[in-house]
Amino acid sequence: MISGKNINLVARNKNILKNIFFNCKPSEITVFIGESGAGKTSALRCIAGLQKSYSGELLCDDRDTRKLTPRIRARTIGFAAQNYNLFPNLSVLENCTLALEASLALSKKEALQQARAMLASVGMGNHEHSPITVLSGGQKQRVAIARALCLKPQALVLDEPSSALDPHNVESLGLLLKKLASQNMTVVLSSQDMRFVSLVYDRIFLFRDGEIIESVTRQELQERPSSQIAAFLNH
Repeated sequence: MISGKNINLVARNKNILKNIFFNCKPSEITVFIGESGAGKTSALRCIAGLQKSYSGELLCDDRDTRKLTPRIRARTIGFAAQNYNLFPNLSVLENCTLALEASLALSKKEALQQARAMLASVGMGNHEHSPITVLSGGQKQRVAIARALCLKPQALVLDEPSSALDPHNVESLGLLLKKLASQNMTVVLSSQDMRFVSLVYDRIFLFRDGEIIESVTRQELQERPSSQIAAFLNH
């Protein structure tokens, strides 16, 4: 489980996150929603270890994420950015094996075996030799997820994963994330795509001006149709 307690973040003399609390559980898809600039991505970057200047406590299975070594962090929390951050000069397979060789010091043979298995699991096994530049948005998203999963993390963190996808690929991504959650993975993502959110969420946190103003599970939302989150989903 990933938990944030009293998380505050100040950048450029602005309070980006203001004393936020959240719990993201295994076997669930937790979604951060809110307008642009509300703090969703900043919270994800804190979870992923890309932003460390926050105050408060951020734990993954009771371990302080700021105290994890880079190698242990990579094996604990996988992160896929909104723009994928794939290497355009490398093939699909090379993007995945590079992470394994650099982060885990695997042999070339071990890295190839593990990368191929993970690419196959996300439906990209037939594209391993393709250049990144010829892939669609949906395919790039799957490669970015496969690269993160190659390190066998306990949690997967995704920033706006459906932003560049057509409706068919949005549905395919939703099914993939549900499959990962069903395997006891903690899945955390931000999104402004309410159709996608409605498809995948188990728990939602609503951000506004750096604060979390409401949180609900799917069952709770059915019981609270007048909640602020319900209004946001239907906006």
